[in-house]
Amino acid sequence: GGDRTVRLWDSRSARCTAPLVGHTHEVLSLDWNKYEPHTIASASADRSIMLWDTRRPNSVLSVLRGHRFAVRRVKFSPFARHQLCSASYDLSVGVWDVTPGCNSEPPQLLRHHTEFVTGIDFSLFAGSRSEPPG
Repeated sequence: GGDRTVRLWDSRSARCTAPLVGHTHEVLSLDWNKYEPHTIASASADRSIMLWDTRRPNSVLSVLRGHRFAVRRVKFSPFARHQLCSASYDLSVGVWDVTPGCNSEPPQLLRHHTEFVTGIDFSLFAGSRSEPPG
């Protein structure tokens, strides 16, 4: 949020169990990886994306950089375990390979927009890009 942290809450006690500290500006978006339930990604106005393991809240798994302006949204692929997409105010969409141990090189950046990119989603009807339509 505005305090530059992501906070994990225990819904039973309504208490914050762990603040995830690392961003230097406001956190704008968050997504869970459905294939790896302890992995989340956060996006920030500091132009970075951070990957976190909720079992180890005191350390960042990876910092992804490649956007020139704030990262407005992040979303893990519902089809590919290690694919993350990002939308940025730099008019681009990023496609990241977040395989553990993979160097966090800049993503494939799609720069076809003429306005801010503020949202991102996957078509559940298109299927996996690695499989031909059937």
